[in-house]
Amino acid sequence: MLGLTLNPGAISRKDNVACKMIENTDTETLTRFVRNTVSDKVDLVATDEHSGYRYLKWAMPHQVIKHSENEYVRGEVHTNASNRSGRCSSAGSSGRITT
Repeated sequence: MLGLTLNPGAISRKDNVACKMIENTDTETLTRFVRNTVSDKVDLVATDEHSGYRYLKWAMPHQVIKHSENEYVRGEVHTNASNRSGRCSSAGSSGRITT
């Protein structure tokens, strides 16, 4: 992502929020953000399909919402809480992680 900053956000179902500005969206960086932010006792982590989240499934329960296939919700799995909050928005892109 040349010239853009990603602002991944983690929002719990209880409405707790964690955001961090990062400039690298590789798997190592995003996995580290999620593992440092989300409890390993979490019931579910829902993300979009960004490839940087691909190894989360080995660390915690992980479901992917495929926006590229016009999927935005599957049962109780969605990333809408972080979109709705606006608390993790900034100039640039926003990553969505809902726990």
